[in-house]
Amino acid sequence: MNKFKDPKGMIDAVYSFADYIEGASEIGKKISLRQKYNNIYNIVIAGMGGSAIGGDINNMLLRDDLAIPLIVSRNYNIPKWANKHTLVIVSSYSGDTEETLSAFDDALLKECQIIGITTGGTLLKKINGIILIILLCQRVCSHEQLWLIHLFPCYIYFWNLD
Repeated sequence: MNKFKDPKGMIDAVYSFADYIEGASEIGKKISLRQKYNNIYNIVIAGMGGSAIGGDINNMLLRDDLAIPLIVSRNYNIPKWANKHTLVIVSSYSGDTEETLSAFDDALLKECQIIGITTGGTLLKKINGIILIILLCQRVCSHEQLWLIHLFPCYIYFWNLD
């Protein structure tokens, strides 16, 4: 009998989904923000591939609970309507994704409130010390599981934002 090969452990990740959500909830509750994020009227998650999937999952999980719109942007720019009342979560596992870096620059120009999620790279260099950065350890979260990290900001929203 042939055994199914799963070198990246995706089968276990799927079966452990409920545990990941519970863990994300607990970690999210413990995050202390460096600055106050308030008067948020909409949320944009900017990323590509696995770095953006968490936004799609948040939309699905929170659609009945969020009182404000949440959209995922897989582009070089965030929407034109974004402004100081927009929370932009920029996410890039490597920190060097071209589209995400451009979206970050666009969010700065539009004076958005920003949270960054990365393991390092240019994104970390650009935002370190300016805004909240959730620095991921590559041993904690594989590239394929990065979407799970987006559950943290959703809990940040519920427990720490005004």
